[in-house]
Amino acid sequence: MSNYEKRHVLDIIIDDEQRPEGRRVTVHVDTLEKVSIDLGGLTIRTDEEGVEELRDALHKALLALEQVRYERVSTLLEKATEDVNPPVRRELSDQQRVDIWDPNDPANW
Repeated sequence: MSNYEKRHVLDIIIDDEQRPEGRRVTVHVDTLEKVSIDLGGLTIRTDEEGVEELRDALHKALLALEQVRYERVSTLLEKATEDVNPPVRRELSDQQRVDIWDPNDPANW
């Protein structure tokens, strides 16, 4: 059996609201086919399946963020549209109150 070896993959700094300077993330792989992810004090050591599941979870989180952003922007756009074009409420005329148009009335076909 070969000797154990740990290989460095990358170092990144991600935004973290608890640390103004960001959180350092370091990733290693080793000859036992494990991935180590150091999140600045917390280390996750998992196999390829665990990495796939973590990636899927992060992808779902990104999709959820997109949905939150879409809903927020849609609400703001709807409000802005209502402010610019407020709904118009018109009173029916005397004739309209008497002569109600019914699309199901054969006389209107």
